[in-house]
Amino acid sequence: MKRVGMAAAWAAAIVLGLFAGCESSDDGASSPVNVSGTWQGSSTGEDPANRDANITLILTQDGDRLAGTIDGVPLSGSVDGNRIASSFSGGEGDVVTLEGTVAGNTMGGTWISTTAENGTWTATRI
Repeated sequence: MKRVGMAAAWAAAIVLGLFAGCESSDDGASSPVNVSGTWQGSSTGEDPANRDANITLILTQDGDRLAGTIDGVPLSGSVDGNRIASSFSGGEGDVVTLEGTVAGNTMGGTWISTTAENGTWTATRI
């Protein structure tokens, strides 16, 4: 992803993902897993410019709300149990949405942009 990279979108997700190791509260709802920290990974896409891109996510979490950056681009999202979802600007009016799941110190999922590009991403907490 050349524009603030689809690569970033892929990993952001990180910001959009499902997380493993969730606990249930007394009302049966899942507590969000903790995704705060620095994550490194990769993303893939259909466009040759977006294939096998490395990504870095720096995330902070407040309850179920997620904020941070993907390759330096601001992102925001939410965590629901072990699921994560986020979005960020891909440049030129494009918005990239990441979704995924988290299992311990790994996460991954899919991304899609408003330009109809899409792909997958994975990341590991470092």
